[in-house]
Amino acid sequence: PGLIRHYEYDSLLVGSSMCQNFGLSDLQREFGGSWIKLTPSGCRPVTARKVMEMAFAEKPVKRVLMGLDILGYGDTTNQHKVALPEYIYDDTPWNDYKYLWNKTIIGEAIPLVFKANRSERRNLKCKLDADRMWSWDFEDGRRQYGYDATVLEDKLRGEFYACKVDQAAKEMMLRNFHQELLAVIQKHRDVEFLIFTPPYSAKAWYGVKYKVGDESLAIYLDFKRLALRKLLCEPNVKLFDFQTDRDIVANFDNYKDCIHYSPSLGRFLLSQIRQGTHRVTEANLESSVSGLVEIAELREHEDVVGRAAGEHVAAGAGIDGDAGELALPGEIDH
Repeated sequence: PGLIRHYEYDSLLVGSSMCQNFGLSDLQREFGGSWIKLTPSGCRPVTARKVMEMAFAEKPVKRVLMGLDILGYGDTTNQHKVALPEYIYDDTPWNDYKYLWNKTIIGEAIPLVFKANRSERRNLKCKLDADRMWSWDFEDGRRQYGYDATVLEDKLRGEFYACKVDQAAKEMMLRNFHQELLAVIQKHRDVEFLIFTPPYSAKAWYGVKYKVGDESLAIYLDFKRLALRKLLCEPNVKLFDFQTDRDIVANFDNYKDCIHYSPSLGRFLLSQIRQGTHRVTEANLESSVSGLVEIAELREHEDVVGRAAGEHVAAGAGIDGDAGELALPGEIDH
């Protein structure tokens, strides 16, 4: 809330960890304007609405760039994944003392600021770098990318990234979409919304199909179809889809796990949005959905479930490229 109230901005980046590696300088270079990142980890629809509405009330916002997390909508509880201190978001100033006088701020946050100021370690310095705020990868070599890295990361995680959903859940997903996103877009017609679907890797969709189930995959795809169709009807929305681009989603050198992608791929996405490529239209909407069925059925990714469970499979089988080298999107053959 402090950033929203006191930072100078006219544009918002809103989303989950799918958006956290976008730098403010990258956004300014591609789109102009003054940006702020509102990207709490696991940002759910209710969280996105809350931070957007607060920003709209504080400053004259011209543009919102937002990641539409299709799999994130599967959490139909519509609760903040990371608890928000509601007392900071309300209009009552005399309860804000709870922010300073608590053990997390005194014992962790304040010491971290002093430590980062004194440290020469880049990963700590970046915690105080406004350009990289919220980022989980500072391109300092700490993150590993490639097929083997994704298998290891997903094994350590011990859980998958999509909830099992049924028809009742789909109704809740659509209700949350209408209530937390579509209503905000329709309320703020003077704001341009650039909305994109984050490019989860092909392994993620394979996992939905074979680990979560065919019924869940069908529901996620139907939800995507209905949500995109609704968004296409909004005059202040431009819609972009990267989820069926095989040059992106089947190149695991761009991923640290099934869904999280590198900063270099993030910069590529921003450039594509600025250039207007990957734009969703009535003509290609259905292919942006049906294409995911083909992505989910790519057989060369069939070991994602077995390897994540610890079974031995030949490293990188069926995958082109060197997993030890970060592939830049501009180097991909089209």
